[in-house]
Amino acid sequence: MIRHRVTLQDLSVILATVVVATFLAFEFDIYANQDSVTVRERTIELDEALTLGGILCIGLLIFAVRRYQAQKQETRRRIAAEQHARKLAFQDPLTGLANRRQFDDALSAAIAAPPHAGGSHAVFLLDLNGFKQVNDAYGHSIGDEVLIIVAQRLATYVRDGDLVARVGGDEFAILSRHLMGAEAATSIAIRVLHSFEEPILAGRRSHQIGSGIGIALIPGDATILREALRKADIALYRAKSERRSALRFFEEEMDRRVQERNKLDRDLRAAIDADMIHPFFQPVVDLKTNHVIGFEAIPRWIDASLGEIPLERFIPVAEENGTIHELVLDNFGTGYSSLYHLRNFKLDKIKIDRSFIETLGSRESAEIVSALVGLGHGLGLTIVAEGVEDSTQRASLLTTGCEQGQRFLFSGAVPAEETASFFKNQTADHAGSLLLT
Repeated sequence: MIRHRVTLQDLSVILATVVVATFLAFEFDIYANQDSVTVRERTIELDEALTLGGILCIGLLIFAVRRYQAQKQETRRRIAAEQHARKLAFQDPLTGLANRRQFDDALSAAIAAPPHAGGSHAVFLLDLNGFKQVNDAYGHSIGDEVLIIVAQRLATYVRDGDLVARVGGDEFAILSRHLMGAEAATSIAIRVLHSFEEPILAGRRSHQIGSGIGIALIPGDATILREALRKADIALYRAKSERRSALRFFEEEMDRRVQERNKLDRDLRAAIDADMIHPFFQPVVDLKTNHVIGFEAIPRWIDASLGEIPLERFIPVAEENGTIHELVLDNFGTGYSSLYHLRNFKLDKIKIDRSFIETLGSRESAEIVSALVGLGHGLGLTIVAEGVEDSTQRASLLTTGCEQGQRFLFSGAVPAEETASFFKNQTADHAGSLLLT
């Protein structure tokens, strides 16, 4: 709203006009005593009235001009303030790209204007690989430099008219309208991935940054904003799981898996709260004597409607959502980080995964098992082989020097009340305590 202000200069103009008018009035003796004036003196002549009116008009004109200039200046100030506020509201202040609000508005407009027959609008969601390491190692100022360079490259490699936005810390989005199907979207995504091939120079250092890209097509995958973003995000999650720069289109199978995983997450939390996950005990056997030397506690989840939920399904979910801390643990340390744990944790034994035992007949698996046994013994650790299913595997493991084994050749996991039966035919010397891993 324009503010109508009366300045000191405005007041001085008005005051000067009043003073002049009053002076003229007294000069013409308008207010003289009527009994002592002549007829001529009591009458203001036409030229005197015009002079007085002219002075008043000039004063009012000056006042009006000044008010017009003030209002014009106020209008310019207001327009500039509105433009600045709009810039702050719709533009990312660091990179100069559109922000999430502008991107959502543009996406809503694109959805409301369907593409040409056979064409598509495409939503690309990007998440940077390696950016967190830059931030952690060199600080946020260097991280900001990297983001600015990434923004410049993205704006260069997309088509004219495509909207590039920064929608989060190291998350970007691209909206491309009127593409001729998935192939055109693939071409754009590949160009974007190529933009990351050259290292980024920031803070006098070279940084290798990559990106995962998730793509959803409109109207093929979604016809509303929320669904388009959700499905592009699902595709991005799939691309990020490859641990390298990759692009993925949304597929219905991805959505089904995400929904299943979300349901499993909710059901797992409910099962833990309801104390529905119970420990079962897997015997650990001395391969030479076949005597049970202990047990490994394994969580067993039996759902009333779904039956038993496999361990390999709910353990990764528990690790991801933090409920793993509430479960006596199995398969802890499996995967690419196992050897790292050997150096940093105080362990007394290591387990060879059953995937190696199942293929023990092959030369490669046999050599790997032999190497793992040698590594464990070199560190002074006992070796347990998981997944021993037959006597041939047992014999092969004995030749490598592996001391212990577990799985169905000996017994599956059993409830606590059945564990005592394993010691009936064993002497007290062979009975061990509970083994927790």
